[in-house]
Amino acid sequence: MVVDGINFCTKSKGYWATAHNKLYLHRYIWEKHNGCKIPKGYVVHHKDEDTENNEPSNLILMTRAEHIALHHKGMIHSDEVRAKMSLAKKGKISSFKGKKHTVEAIEKNRQAHLGNVAWNKIDATQEMIDDAKILSNRKWSVKYGYSNTLWKRLRSAV
Repeated sequence: MVVDGINFCTKSKGYWATAHNKLYLHRYIWEKHNGCKIPKGYVVHHKDEDTENNEPSNLILMTRAEHIALHHKGMIHSDEVRAKMSLAKKGKISSFKGKKHTVEAIEKNRQAHLGNVAWNKIDATQEMIDDAKILSNRKWSVKYGYSNTLWKRLRSAV
């Protein structure tokens, strides 16, 4: 996609960005629409949580803390989990430490590394396709455990 002569392509989690993620489309649109730079410590949030909807009316500015609170609203963590999250945030421990890949994931990654299959090749069920029509990308990704990229592919194929 080209906006104001700038080339944007889809990146992880469904965001549009320039090469090497130097400029994100939603941030560019917010700055252009509001006529000022995004202040340090602030983020641009998609109201409807659809990263493809970069209309100025869908983009709101909020602090990182507000953004984190918004996305974690209603989540209850034990004291142990909160302590681990705090240490991981400070870089004291890895958030992946102690977790293991499934045998299927290891084999899928091995085959992709060998060039035998695409790493993101999966067979979508009809339910997944139908849900892609009605659910937001975040809700769909949480329900099925796949990336927003697959949600976009299924939604655009409809």
